[in-house]
Amino acid sequence: MANKKLITYALPYANGQLHLGHMLGMIQTDVYVRSLRQVGEEVTYVCGDDAHGTPIMLNAQRQGITPEALIKDMSADHQQDVESFSIHFDYYGSTHDPLNKALVHDVYQKLVNANMVTEGDIEQAYDESEQMFLPDRFVKGVCPKCGAEDQYGDHCEVCGKTYALKELKSPQSIVSGSPPIWKKSNHVFYKLSSDQQGAKQWLEESDVQESIRNKLSEWFVDGLQNWDITRDAPYFGIDIPGRENQYFYVWLDAPFGYMTSFARALGLDRPEAIFAEWNQYSVQHFIGKDIVYFHGIFWPSVLKAAGLRAPEKMHVHGFVTLEAQKMSKSRGHFISPKQFVKVLPSDLMRYYLSSRLSSGVTDIDIDWQDFKLKVNADLVGKLANLCSRSQGFVHKYHEGVLSEVDQEFWHQLVSTKNEIQQAYESLNIANVIKLIMQKCDFANQYVDAHKPWQLAKDGQVEQAVLVSSTALNAFRYLMSALAPIIPDAAEVVRQGFGDQVGYCIEPIQGQKVEKFAHLFSRVADEDIENLIA
Repeated sequence: MANKKLITYALPYANGQLHLGHMLGMIQTDVYVRSLRQVGEEVTYVCGDDAHGTPIMLNAQRQGITPEALIKDMSADHQQDVESFSIHFDYYGSTHDPLNKALVHDVYQKLVNANMVTEGDIEQAYDESEQMFLPDRFVKGVCPKCGAEDQYGDHCEVCGKTYALKELKSPQSIVSGSPPIWKKSNHVFYKLSSDQQGAKQWLEESDVQESIRNKLSEWFVDGLQNWDITRDAPYFGIDIPGRENQYFYVWLDAPFGYMTSFARALGLDRPEAIFAEWNQYSVQHFIGKDIVYFHGIFWPSVLKAAGLRAPEKMHVHGFVTLEAQKMSKSRGHFISPKQFVKVLPSDLMRYYLSSRLSSGVTDIDIDWQDFKLKVNADLVGKLANLCSRSQGFVHKYHEGVLSEVDQEFWHQLVSTKNEIQQAYESLNIANVIKLIMQKCDFANQYVDAHKPWQLAKDGQVEQAVLVSSTALNAFRYLMSALAPIIPDAAEVVRQGFGDQVGYCIEPIQGQKVEKFAHLFSRVADEDIENLIA
């Protein structure tokens, strides 16, 4: 197994703004990467925009701009959001990067040479007035299962059933509003059916959550089908070599965006050199539960068929709802990262979402009152309080210099350090927070029991400084343990203590420390009102 890790987060689609639902997976991945780096792991962390497909082409037409202009603007917007939440990728790229095209063309030739592609005629919905083939999601009509109107061509959002586009009643193109006709076209297919055993073996041997493994296993019951990797012009994407007016389906070129960003992060620009380096890394993908088929069956199969290393880990997270409702920009039930950081620091949302993140695929609801209570209780009432009630004595009586610490207390404080790290590695981030907050309670109880304010009043200044130095060192340790989750606040504390980046297992003494002011402010009802507004 490779010691070097490449960790990716699913590429956001470059056709709209990010919202807090997107940030959930990015935060989880960022926390995981930071926790690995904190213990000395070598990690490359990348993401980028999925920048091709019919929706982007049509959106650009509606705006009267080129698709290239649209995806350039959206990339800048996405990266601003990512930075606002202190998520630091080694490279944030785009599937429209010319290097991605070079990689896809090279891999396609490898698939041809391996006899893993075939041709065949298909019949598709066609909009005569717009002179374009229509993807299933660009046709709406009456559900053939329950009769609900205004449903997509492949899935009913009312009854939840799936169906073939030809079954849809009263179909209409969402581009022109006219009923589509059926038209034949010759397409290229990836021969997924011939890799049944290989795909199954990857699923059995890779690190995948059991619930996801079981879900993906259902695809093997009736046998895997060949995968149509062709889209007809007009289409915004990567052309298929040797085929006129045809492009690769976005789900063939999009995953290679990971490889492109990986190459850019390492300064590589030749496909063979990139492939050789890729094969030296343990690749781990973090994705949402809506795209498991592409990442868990199709993508590993394509990589192996091209002679490339398949991912070793795929971690899937659930969705985010806002006040128990799906986020919707059109309904105004939507909060972007930019909107959030105008009101509150991103660390607070990072902490709240992390406190709900287990290793499973559970959906998470953002409840604003719960958010306020959690942040105020933990970060203000416990963590910041530990610092504020202790630092005054060190600065008043000892010139801000830490004395020795209570060794018995310290050994108990750090007794769960291995358990915390294991929780990070297993992606049970909620348990990380639970363990750290238990130790935060323990440290506050220590201060309550020893009462440095009373010791100072009684003339036992040296003992008051020892208790306070012990508590401040505990605060330093707890903040370093939380650094992957709340990096901005942790960086302020790190600089205040003069630490290097890392996990602060050993206490420090004889060192002057800064005085921390208002590390976390209490979330007020007014803040929540501003967020909702």
